[in-house]
Amino acid sequence: MIYCQQTHRYYSTIGGWWPCEVTALLSMHRDGYTPYQMAFVLDRSYYAVFSKLNRLVAK
Repeated sequence: MIYCQQTHRYYSTIGGWWPCEVTALLSMHRDGYTPYQMAFVLDRSYYAVFSKLNRLVAK
């Protein structure tokens, strides 16, 4: 994780999705986790998780 001294917060993961993250995301979706819980577990922003779920479910 990257520590930002200006805001004193940890950055969440950005960039492309690893295949194992997609597998975990779909598994958590089937188990009934909320997007907020998924974002916390995967260390992603809520909006990234929500948009990725929309794209995966639409397939």
